[in-house]
Amino acid sequence: MLLLLRQLARRCRHHMHRVARLVTRRSIMGSVVGRISEETPAYEVLSTGDNFEVRRYAAGTAVEASDANNQAFGALAKYIGVMSKPQNARGEAISMTAPVVSIPDEGDAMRMQFVLPSAIKDAPEPTAEGVRLVPRPAQTMVVEHYTGSWSEADAKERALRLAERARAAGHAIPEDLAGVAWEWRRFNPPWTIGFMKTNEVCIPL
Repeated sequence: MLLLLRQLARRCRHHMHRVARLVTRRSIMGSVVGRISEETPAYEVLSTGDNFEVRRYAAGTAVEASDANNQAFGALAKYIGVMSKPQNARGEAISMTAPVVSIPDEGDAMRMQFVLPSAIKDAPEPTAEGVRLVPRPAQTMVVEHYTGSWSEADAKERALRLAERARAAGHAIPEDLAGVAWEWRRFNPPWTIGFMKTNEVCIPL
């Protein structure tokens, strides 16, 4: 009887491993064609305009790092525990969300944020230098949603054109976006097919 139970336990573990591998493969394949399975920020659409929406977002928390040397993504991934032990004060793995947010910093640099899951009310402090928790206050933003490959230059140009259209619709946006914390949002991993990638540029109102 004991031998039979051991055999059944081994078979169960084998099947669980097969299921886990299958789920992982399907998840990866889904992300290749642009499927978004991560939590995304909730919002309310207040109005629509010329290829944009005005949205109201709830408050939240993000983890942030400077992307001056293109090192921010790796540092933030380590904080939540992607492919390594989580680099935070509690050693706590945290689910990835979408999108990855880039915000203009000093000069031509950008800083990057991972928005933390909405269920986390007391996020653990980062242990790596240069990584910090930052509040994301409730805010209203004008948002252009688009698809296509990533390009920081394209995102900046889209933000300028979005600002022009929003001003034409009567929204109070500065003529010069320097100093404005507009956001470039990328919802998919790098291996997603280019034209299937989901992106947004957002300007606070």
